[in-house]
Amino acid sequence: RILQLVANKLKEFLEKGDRLVDFSCGANEWAPLVLKSNPDVGMDFVSFDLFPPKDLECEGGVFVKHDWFSVNVDTIRASFQLNNRSWAESDELVIGLNPPFGYQNNQAASFIKHATSFNPRLLVLIAPDVAKTHTAPDLSKYTLVHQDVSSCRDTVFYLPGNTATNPHIMGTHTTPHFAIYRRKDKEPKGLCAVK
Repeated sequence: RILQLVANKLKEFLEKGDRLVDFSCGANEWAPLVLKSNPDVGMDFVSFDLFPPKDLECEGGVFVKHDWFSVNVDTIRASFQLNNRSWAESDELVIGLNPPFGYQNNQAASFIKHATSFNPRLLVLIAPDVAKTHTAPDLSKYTLVHQDVSSCRDTVFYLPGNTATNPHIMGTHTTPHFAIYRRKDKEPKGLCAVK
């Protein structure tokens, strides 16, 4: 349900020729759903994760078994070439979606920080508020253009761990937010940021 909501909301922000990068794809459901929900955009995707999804065949994209923190521009470029597509500009990049939270949400902050190093036009996140973490990403080059703080509540996500036996799993008490950030230099004139 939440992934379809994200794919539908993303329609208003996508541009023809966009390249989607999923930095922690899990079951690899989000990127194929975005393509299926937005067939007119003509985009393709690359999904990264340490563990391969059950279904490695995905039309319109490729899965690459890779640690997100060791991914660089050359890795992304080579991954799109696996799908017989080229990538040259960060203006085409849309990066997301759901990083692991980690202790006190620091891992989520680190995933987002690394994503911003690629200077994507759009950053699409289902993540906790990472502004107060010691590894907080610098989002000053981005404008928050959409935020939904209620759709990810309750049982939307499987949150592993038992807080009764392990006090270090406090991240399970964090409700993630769905947010879309757009790079400020790509703002259409006359639009305001979400407050």
